[in-house]
Amino acid sequence: MVGNPANTNCLVLQHHAPDLPRENFSCMTRLDHNRALSALAIKMNCSLLDIENFCIWGNHSPTMFPDTFNSKINGKNLHQLIDHKWRVEEFIPKV
Repeated sequence: MVGNPANTNCLVLQHHAPDLPRENFSCMTRLDHNRALSALAIKMNCSLLDIENFCIWGNHSPTMFPDTFNSKINGKNLHQLIDHKWRVEEFIPKV
């Protein structure tokens, strides 16, 4: 799903296509999620599998927010591990 509100539109489409498996649906925020995970893994020099509970709030738009507060890397709070300046100036705009 591309059109915003992407998350809502994807949910509506999923509802109206009950014969299609739910795992076949995604929206543009999945691209943002994958981009964020990749940036975090590179920055933190870890595997994607080391990152847990990461999500992006909102739709594919300037109002979305990558949540580092509830995420973990190897069981440690991600927000406490990453550099605040990098998060604000590079990570959030990149995602």
